[in-house]
Amino acid sequence: MRSRIGSVVSAVVLATTALSLVGCNLKAGNLIAPSGAGREAQAGGKGFAPGEPTPVSPEKELIITDLSVVNDKRAKGMGPWSFGTLMEGLSGGKNTEQFVLNWLNEWNKDVVVNGQKIPARKAIQSLIIDPWKQASGGKRLDMSKAPFRLLAITNRVDLRKVGNAGEGRLVFGVVDLRDPNEQSPLRPLFTVIFEYGVDFNMLGGMKYDRMDDPNNKQLAKIRMGLVTDWAMRWHKLGTMPFGPQYNAELQKLTDVFARGGANRNKPNGSALNQLRTNEIELSTQEAIAKFGPPNPADPVNFAKFFQHLKDNPWEMREFHVSRSGQLASATMALTPSLAMNGSSKLADYINRNERDILQEEHVLPVSMLAGSAPVPGAGNFPPAGINDPFLVWNAPGIRNPEARFKFALNTCSGCHMIEAGLNKSVIGEDFLQIRPRKANEPSTLSPFLTGQDVPDPVTGQVRRLDDIGRRVNDMNQLIGYSYNRDLVPTRQMEMPFPSRVH
Repeated sequence: MRSRIGSVVSAVVLATTALSLVGCNLKAGNLIAPSGAGREAQAGGKGFAPGEPTPVSPEKELIITDLSVVNDKRAKGMGPWSFGTLMEGLSGGKNTEQFVLNWLNEWNKDVVVNGQKIPARKAIQSLIIDPWKQASGGKRLDMSKAPFRLLAITNRVDLRKVGNAGEGRLVFGVVDLRDPNEQSPLRPLFTVIFEYGVDFNMLGGMKYDRMDDPNNKQLAKIRMGLVTDWAMRWHKLGTMPFGPQYNAELQKLTDVFARGGANRNKPNGSALNQLRTNEIELSTQEAIAKFGPPNPADPVNFAKFFQHLKDNPWEMREFHVSRSGQLASATMALTPSLAMNGSSKLADYINRNERDILQEEHVLPVSMLAGSAPVPGAGNFPPAGINDPFLVWNAPGIRNPEARFKFALNTCSGCHMIEAGLNKSVIGEDFLQIRPRKANEPSTLSPFLTGQDVPDPVTGQVRRLDDIGRRVNDMNQLIGYSYNRDLVPTRQMEMPFPSRVH
């Protein structure tokens, strides 16, 4: 049995907290007006018309991890939710095997993104490429045998902006084919997320000139009609029990964005906005190959192992389908390079853009964006004599600590790190929002998603972070807006969280 460093966390159950519930009843195709407070603070406290609400069910409408879904036949072989089929869609059906191999080989070499050198992580060969080829019976990669397991399907309508209805995502975890019976208690700490845009031309084929014009009130009504209709289709899933009918209805939604040719306006016809990865597994495998499994009885070995993790920490990468039709390394959304942390340039940016940051409307200039997001802290292991401080986005001269916090939380590294409540060593799966799983175990979710009180790493101020609750509230507001469009500012409903990308 192969050793791997990591930590096994207790299961985190997706909590459905009692939030302001606004919804609808579906009866013979007729919608009954919802009730509840809705977006009271933002809508002037007007509330909604009387009616019997249907609560938003986050585990059926927002983050779907139930085994009846992720272990369905659609997620296996070349089913519509399988890794192989999704990659086939990204490639436009053109030599998918080489398309995927080219992507994996981005780790086999140093790459330069936005002028920054991203070092190779060559354990991709021994962890994924070689075992996959062996399982495929030779030199080729059989897409039906891809070593990636579906963890979750997520509805990210909360990420909508003027001109689209947000995103739909499928989250996968790497499977170690060298351990076919999964005897190791630890899962590979490596996730891959397909993040698809849901553009309006994909929702019923409706086309209007200048659909992204934020000043056209008539088009705004049309746009919000498309968004609320899309939200209501997801909300309908909440009234259904898990099972074959639920999966069939869910596939109708995922086919809108995940099928090949879903958006002919993008490269290869794929609706993909970006593909993201999050891992420390490659660094861990490199350390095992060099030093063997960490052995506390051998202090020198122990220190070398964790020094390697410090030098090669958790890393997130982002990929886009390029004009050449390949998955190419790209800059990280809203995340500056590590070299900017602590700099006057970072302080100047936060101070100059304080208002936009507080409203989560800020945009980072391309010159500041990171080519990848390495996150210090993985090697923080005092028993080995290794001090690897956690990453805190901060700089002398930042005037508003709330602006610092919101800036940091909206970075890739902050969202997965201490700003989101992680205050211990991150060599284990705590760093992942949706955790890898074994075949017959559901994925667990991070406390950032399910809810926890988090002290600010700079000021100590305690904030309640509950991202599922935030998304539930947004769904409630969309459902309520579908009946009470005059009560909520359209602009606010079109872009509730403009800088959210995670």
